[in-house]
Amino acid sequence: MCFPNSVYAFRVLTRCRVMLVQVMAQRALADAMELMAKAMAQEAMSRTADRVAQEARRGGEDEL
Repeated sequence: MCFPNSVYAFRVLTRCRVMLVQVMAQRALADAMELMAKAMAQEAMSRTADRVAQEARRGGEDEL
């Protein structure tokens, strides 16, 4: 009667595969969130640099 053992092994492997897919999905989500956070930080830094440059130009215009 190896059939019940085969069913048990199949169920265990199926559970392992489901867990692996879940872990991979969580990892992909974490990577995507990290990438989005980096992009948002870079955009904020760019906007800040643009604002500083614009204020510097305005300051130069005031002196003229």
